[in-house]
Amino acid sequence: CNTYLKGGGCSARLREASLFFFAEGVDISWLRMGSRKREHQKTSRHSSSKRARGSDGSGYRARISPALHSLLDMLEERLRDQSPVLPLLREELLPALDGAELRRPDVELLIRGLVTAGDEARGEEEALSLLQLLLTSDFLLGTLLRFVVGLGQGDGEAVGEVAALLLRLTLAFPQAVEPLVHLPADLLWTRLHRLGLELPWPTRKHLHDLRRAVDQAFPQGGDWARELTFSEERPRDIADLPVFPTSEELLGSPDPWLKHNVVDGAYHGNQTDLGNQTDIGNRAHHSNQAHHSNQAHHSNQTYHSNRAYLDTHFRLLREDLVKPLREKLAACLTPAGRPHHLNGGAKVYRDVRVLYPGCQREGVVYKVSFDAGVFGRGPRLPAKRLAKGSMVCLWAPRCPEVFPALVAKQDEEQLAGGHLWLRFEGAAHPSLSRHLYTHTFSMVEPPACPDAHRHVLRGLQEADPACLPFQRYVVMCNGRVRPPRYLQSRSTGLDMRPLLRAGAGNETRGALEERSGSMSGPGTTRVSPENTGLAEEFISIAYRAEDEEGGSGQEWAQPGGHPGPARRPSAQTNYVVNIFKQDLRSLPWLKHFDKSQLKAIQKALSREFALIQGSPGTGKTFVGQKLVELLLHNGELWQGGEGCGQGSPILVVCNTNSALDLFLEGLLEANCSKIVRIGGFCKNQRLLNLTLENIRSARLQGILTPVQRRRFKEIKEKIEKAKADIHDCSMILELLRLGILDEKELAPEMQADMIKLGPSSIPLSESGSGIILEWLEIPQHLWAGSDAGSAGADQEQAGGDHSRYFPYEAAAAARSIFPVLDSDDEGSSEPGGAQLWAREKFAYILGENARDKAESTIQRCLSDHSVMSVEEVQKLADIWKLPLDHRWRLYRKWRAAYQNKLNAAMNEKLEQYESLAQDLSALDLEETLVLLREAAVVGMTTPRTAKYRTLLQHVRPRVVVMEEAAEILEAQVMTMLSPDCQHLIMISDQPQMGPKVADQELSSETRLDLSLFDRMVRNHIPVVQLRQQHPKGSDVSQRKFHPTPEDHRSVSH
Repeated sequence: CNTYLKGGGCSARLREASLFFFAEGVDISWLRMGSRKREHQKTSRHSSSKRARGSDGSGYRARISPALHSLLDMLEERLRDQSPVLPLLREELLPALDGAELRRPDVELLIRGLVTAGDEARGEEEALSLLQLLLTSDFLLGTLLRFVVGLGQGDGEAVGEVAALLLRLTLAFPQAVEPLVHLPADLLWTRLHRLGLELPWPTRKHLHDLRRAVDQAFPQGGDWARELTFSEERPRDIADLPVFPTSEELLGSPDPWLKHNVVDGAYHGNQTDLGNQTDIGNRAHHSNQAHHSNQAHHSNQTYHSNRAYLDTHFRLLREDLVKPLREKLAACLTPAGRPHHLNGGAKVYRDVRVLYPGCQREGVVYKVSFDAGVFGRGPRLPAKRLAKGSMVCLWAPRCPEVFPALVAKQDEEQLAGGHLWLRFEGAAHPSLSRHLYTHTFSMVEPPACPDAHRHVLRGLQEADPACLPFQRYVVMCNGRVRPPRYLQSRSTGLDMRPLLRAGAGNETRGALEERSGSMSGPGTTRVSPENTGLAEEFISIAYRAEDEEGGSGQEWAQPGGHPGPARRPSAQTNYVVNIFKQDLRSLPWLKHFDKSQLKAIQKALSREFALIQGSPGTGKTFVGQKLVELLLHNGELWQGGEGCGQGSPILVVCNTNSALDLFLEGLLEANCSKIVRIGGFCKNQRLLNLTLENIRSARLQGILTPVQRRRFKEIKEKIEKAKADIHDCSMILELLRLGILDEKELAPEMQADMIKLGPSSIPLSESGSGIILEWLEIPQHLWAGSDAGSAGADQEQAGGDHSRYFPYEAAAAARSIFPVLDSDDEGSSEPGGAQLWAREKFAYILGENARDKAESTIQRCLSDHSVMSVEEVQKLADIWKLPLDHRWRLYRKWRAAYQNKLNAAMNEKLEQYESLAQDLSALDLEETLVLLREAAVVGMTTPRTAKYRTLLQHVRPRVVVMEEAAEILEAQVMTMLSPDCQHLIMISDQPQMGPKVADQELSSETRLDLSLFDRMVRNHIPVVQLRQQHPKGSDVSQRKFHPTPEDHRSVSH
């Protein structure tokens, strides 16, 4: 510090020394840093300071200049009246501050004024002109340092203002951080560390940004500052990380363990990189104890590589989820920002209040109100605003936490009225109730984030690194692709009869007949049952045979390409081909396929990890359908001895609903009827009866066992009871902000205070209803005719008895103005007994007469958050002699105690409902598995595979066929695969749009937007190209983007 005072400048070593002194609590109140001012100002400052302080030890008013005294008076008046303070401070600040010694209240007033003036600045120049005055005065290194030293437990608001002021200086004058700003900033951090204050989240955000800016000014000397952050030495296991961001993570720093996606080559990991995992060795080779040590070592290395793979993708995907929210929150709190004009499509909603909880099938949701003026006056709401599944975040100036949430339900009518239902996933209800009902929030909605992200993140957390599907290719990028497990012997033949049928995806029927010598005649011959496999129960394979009398005389090659007498195919012919020994392109009876299609089919069948690539019109969907038909027809091979439809179904995944409908419709035309389509938005009439929802409604009751029916009934009864109790509490909670509780309802809370006061000054037992209204001086004309509380006088309450919140009669009555969400229904809006029961607890409830001045006053008193402290209550002699504002503060204290008990009772019910909702989801899963047991094919869109991830892990598809694979995130592909998957076929068009992500900057930098399909092609995993375009797609051929396709000869015809 002596070096600093002598003008030696500030270095990293000096900052470490100052941080050491601050952290050790050394008294630095003697610091007078004014001598660091420019040399030509020293004389004037010294004489001014001497005059201001005086030499005779006079009082405080004699030590400050009249100019400063006048400035403080005017500043206090303008802040109280919410008048502009910027012009005042810009003109009077520097002359008044020069050499002044201020009391702590005056310093706090001045800091508040400076922060307010910064908010008032309309442009950067106005803010700079004001802040420049601080750099040329003794305020930062004299007055402010002494103020920070004196901070105590009750100075949380002052801390926020100091942090905001220093952050403004740092952003406006980065060059001033090293010589000036770092000292008060470092002192502030260390002082707060010693005090252990619970600060509002916006204050913590400002402190975080300030620390980062100061550390950047000392790139070689930030060790002490970094130590104060208590950063982890090792990364946490992804299984222990929350999917939703915490308040600390939203302060501003990205995940320090974030890594780029490995684009070229294999993933590698070790114990040191991934933290201390003591059980890794045991888990990695638990089933290989008999293997040699080198095999165990290889298994261990593979496990760590898989672990590094999962860790990388989890952190990248989570950062893609968190980053937009973190940046938009930062934009709201940046001093130079304007909250209503955020870049990047984010929206901010004001005056957000959490009203009460409700119930949905997925769990507990909360209804909130907000200022709907942000939507404007148009007839329709803006598109994609607050859509179901969108992420939002609530924050308040004095709240210590921020609350990320999901939009649980979108209803245009409710949105237009400023109401919305939110679900706070991962948050404990006691923590929510402690903050949600006591603050008025702002709500930030970042640009749309894919709803699948959170489901995929949970899937990555649950994945076992030791059982990662297809790790040989996905993690290690091994280009030698093995056959599927069910074809490991390479001697098994596949029945190729499904390929005899010409499909709509290729040539027309006429062209096929012309080229194949009338292979398809007018007659139809079905395969005889004795020559079929078990798959024939679920898919009928037919081909058109030539009529005996109208034969064309065409000679046919033997099936399998073996030489022999030429003859036509017949129902008795065995079309079994060994795909490892016979090239399908050499078979004359498959000439209705082009050669690239036959190669793609053969390679897809012979590789457990198959990639097929083709431009539009080359028959990608057609090839995929034929592969599914073939696999279904030969189901006894990959079902492990079980018939198709009685084991594991084939999973078909498409990126859009229209593509999925087209694919499944092709399977229907091939007589595969045991299809289940999971997900909504099915527009194909032929597939409507095959959706999971319709199958459930038509067949579920007939296949459930009596035990399952009884379990479902028991859970539903418990859920209805819990919903009723939550609804009763919610009605009281909503009315607390609109009405005045009856004295009988408040009796336990009043009596707890009256015991401390001696004889009660409110005769609770003898009085009639309405005494509390008289005490609060509610005008007689407002409550004389009110029936609220008319039955409350007869109620007897017990202080700790939760039953006063859950009446059996009210629970059984109809729910009224407070809707209880159940699935997509919002309940009845007709009046019922529950509403009447809740209103009886109130002596007075505000009406709708907004013009009544008395009601406006009552509304303000009910909305105020100030309450009487326990110390003040203990000093009371007679509450009837209290001023009216103190009476309201005492009432709000009683109301707060009542609400705390209400919240405690309701939190128990909310936790109970969440548990019951999980039980119901487990039962739904069990029922769905029963329905899918008979399915041969399960079709889903890509977003649905994320939502139904748990279902897929139980279904355990052994074969997965995926269309448009280059548009699917790699992490999402891996979470839809189960460890039992033996065969993955990915079909795509490489030069197309990549996967959808939330943050393009992050994805382009880390290559998160590189799909698994494209990464495998990049790493030389074998891929088959479809090269010939057919009539169906020739009109969309674009050589500029798809240079490889060739027009099929039928196109030229």
